[in-house]
Amino acid sequence: MHSASLLVSDINIEADLERVNRSVIEQMVDAFSNQDIDSIMNLFSDDAIYHDMVGSGEQGNSYLGKREIKSHFLENFKMLPQHHYEDAIVLVSGNQAHANWTLVIEGRSEASPSLRVRGCDYFELEEGKVKLKTAWIKNQRGMMLSLAIMRLRSFFDRLFSKN
Repeated sequence: MHSASLLVSDINIEADLERVNRSVIEQMVDAFSNQDIDSIMNLFSDDAIYHDMVGSGEQGNSYLGKREIKSHFLENFKMLPQHHYEDAIVLVSGNQAHANWTLVIEGRSEASPSLRVRGCDYFELEEGKVKLKTAWIKNQRGMMLSLAIMRLRSFFDRLFSKN
């Protein structure tokens, strides 16, 4: 009887851990959708590692610690026009989590419609903080080309607009 109650206790602890970790990842998806860098960084541990979706090598470009990660995310926010995430699905097992989402980059006009691409993140968490985040995204070349075209259109719109 004692071992059965211990098993139930272990299950409850695991369920509580997964609830906390799910909340952390859902908060992160929302914070990215709002480009809220302070909320994003509050969810990372001080010694976190981020493996980006682009870069050379097996892991892509890697950023170590909050300072490097924050700097990289801020650069990405500058490069991306207005964007948000839709259809996020978060799966959690213990201290590991996976988020699958659609990145929607807002179009600036009818001639420049919104761009939608699928992506996902893998996370490892410890004590309610993200220790590792690894990102993947579909159609990187198409996304980069579309972003370049959007930036050029925006540049020429500003250049030739009458003020």
